[in-house]
Amino acid sequence: MAQLLNPIELEISSQISTLKLFDENLVVGCIDGSVRVLDLVTQKWKSEIEAHTLGVNEVLWDRCGKYIFSCADDGTTQIRDISGQLMTTLFGHTNYVQSLSIDPKNLLILSGGNDCSVFLWDIRNISEINSFFHIHRETITSVDFSKDSSVFLTASYDGTMHVWDTMSLNSIKTISYSKNAPISRAKFVGDNGLVASACLTNKIYMWDIEEIKSLPLRTYTGHKNERFKCQIQVSDDNQSIWSGSEDGNLYGWDLQSQQVINTIRLAEENAIVHAFDIKSDLIVYTTHNKGETKDTGSLVISKFEKIENA
Repeated sequence: MAQLLNPIELEISSQISTLKLFDENLVVGCIDGSVRVLDLVTQKWKSEIEAHTLGVNEVLWDRCGKYIFSCADDGTTQIRDISGQLMTTLFGHTNYVQSLSIDPKNLLILSGGNDCSVFLWDIRNISEINSFFHIHRETITSVDFSKDSSVFLTASYDGTMHVWDTMSLNSIKTISYSKNAPISRAKFVGDNGLVASACLTNKIYMWDIEEIKSLPLRTYTGHKNERFKCQIQVSDDNQSIWSGSEDGNLYGWDLQSQQVINTIRLAEENAIVHAFDIKSDLIVYTTHNKGETKDTGSLVISKFEKIENA
């Protein structure tokens, strides 16, 4: 098991639903609709904003770390500067907005939600490029751009992923492995056409979107994920993949061997590790216990030592 080194826990007035690092800053979104920015050096909050009227589902930084994007159950996506000043609000979804993605060129943003629809926006002039209505049968849980921005994906609880051409806006690939494997998270891996999808079947699959047959290349198991949208993250060197779990652990696999190489105990066994971010040897995370209805939340910041499992 990997070890946490001198973890620091910060209490806040609402449970955290999503978080994201950028250099020495951390943005968190909370179930009370607030968005907050933390200075990791001073461990002081730079801004605390009553942003949305309902819970926040995802927060992102733009590629330069100057702007914050948030989407929420109130059906909107907001863009703010790092001080919390609202720049604009994006409307269009008729239900909860679950997922966001910014393309690597910092020009486009995708949003997907419970209305089974996706919106593509031009960040430069805050204009809608296209809307994709009812492209899935159930909630869209993930959207993501490829590393070169040429394609993007949409994934859903209906068990399917669609891959779209960014220029033509046409669907070029559908991956539908099993309708009994709801997809809770999905993202591109590296720049070679690989996609990882986390399913509510205690499994993460790796796919090659260039392959004609929709069969997974690799399968990662050992964690527990049956009910919640636990975060997944690919390491910066594209050598490993991490996932939260419903047993209080964070799991890391070797991408090639599919073996669990790191396990970090973050909370008790009945806790859900649903949101985390890792940069080098720094980890920030939040957990909550199943069935717990606390109004307050906590954030943990820690260095950690990777120790490969025997």
